[in-house]
Amino acid sequence: MRTIWLGLICLLVTLATMAIVTSAYAAPYLVADVPTTDADTCVYTTHAGALVTSPVVVDAVNGLPANSNRVCKVDLVSSPVGTNNVKLRLRNVANAPLWGDSVDVGFSFARPAVQAPPGALRLAP
Repeated sequence: MRTIWLGLICLLVTLATMAIVTSAYAAPYLVADVPTTDADTCVYTTHAGALVTSPVVVDAVNGLPANSNRVCKVDLVSSPVGTNNVKLRLRNVANAPLWGDSVDVGFSFARPAVQAPPGALRLAP
């Protein structure tokens, strides 16, 4: 019985470590505070011009306690090299057909090019 408990504790420690390491090396995100509890959806345009919706999320690391840690989180990993523009707005799905969304807020950033690989590999004495 003691071995089973020890095994479970080791498993939990391993999973917790993996979660911490995974979040530390996650893709770059655009994070925006959601200052109202009415908004439940983030609406944004991608670099290709597509309109994407995602739910408002609670993020205790990047969110503000005054806003109940509610944020919009946009994954930017697929952005192309060069200058990119994202437009973000908030939506309350229940009220959107009648009242619409918030105004767009723009954000620009530059994604750097990937570093060139090393060259002239050789053995040296």
